[in-house]
Amino acid sequence: LKAAGKTVVLITHKINEVLDLCDTYSILRQGKLVAQGQVAGATTDSIVEAMIGRKLPEFVFERTAQSAPSVPPLLSARRMSEKGDAADRVHEIDLDVQAGEIHGIAGVEGAGQKAIVDMILGLKPHLGEITVLGESPRLGRSRQVRDRGLGLIPEDRLEEALWLDESCSTNMMIGLEDGFTKYGIIQHRLIREKTAGWAQEFDVRTASLEAPVRSLSGGNQQKVVFSREVIGRKPKLLICYQPTRGVDLGAIDLIHRKILELRNQGLGVLLISSELDELLKLSDRITVLLKGRASLELHRDAFDKMRIGSAMTGAVDSALPAAVSNEETR
Repeated sequence: LKAAGKTVVLITHKINEVLDLCDTYSILRQGKLVAQGQVAGATTDSIVEAMIGRKLPEFVFERTAQSAPSVPPLLSARRMSEKGDAADRVHEIDLDVQAGEIHGIAGVEGAGQKAIVDMILGLKPHLGEITVLGESPRLGRSRQVRDRGLGLIPEDRLEEALWLDESCSTNMMIGLEDGFTKYGIIQHRLIREKTAGWAQEFDVRTASLEAPVRSLSGGNQQKVVFSREVIGRKPKLLICYQPTRGVDLGAIDLIHRKILELRNQGLGVLLISSELDELLKLSDRITVLLKGRASLELHRDAFDKMRIGSAMTGAVDSALPAAVSNEETR
């Protein structure tokens, strides 16, 4: 289009896209134009600082001393499959999440990620064996799985995690009502006191926690969900499905640091993301999905971005049988 003399306006929060494709840039922050310039003279750091109003501290992948694998794992799946005959259904996937581990799931969207989450939660019937925190999920009993210590950051916060017309504080206690009642009566003062602390820890920025959650930015909405699922629920196992989709850079940095902090505290994290850089940044281990099958598994010391990307897309014949691929990396 550019070569044909057309003008293109690219709206994105992905800085690499700006640096790779654009000639000039304009940066908006809180509704105001805060910077403009030539891309040729810009750096990633200068653009980030203009976007969020501050420098991001260096992110370092640190962990506490590696603990022995939990026995049994917090999450274990053997030959996990969707029922049905569709060619791209989830088929015979082996998957573990240990305490103190971030296990990443890579794949183009629609490769089976949602089906895996639904089977773990007991929202979809499955074949094979699934064990979550010591028990097999029962169809239609997702509340039982959650009450045993499973936290969930769902793929779509607007549809699956938030009650948009209710206040921020109300959204922080959804699903946790038992902890805010006395003799069956909701204790609104207790809700306000506790959620104020949760909001502070996750840096939820709003004029008032009584404001409807739909009035918040996407990043602050996501931080409301994280505060509820992490602080309120106190999970042992956390599923993070697209944890930074539609989130600004400052919130992405905070969420990434919190996920790493939780892992270092001994939580098991199943991290599902379409952002390969996010998976490479945070994961201890990555399983790649291709059309419902596990095409590759690599541990952190063997991460190879090109190999993982090829396995995601089927660009090369990297789709080993799951058992062979897993055994090879072990």
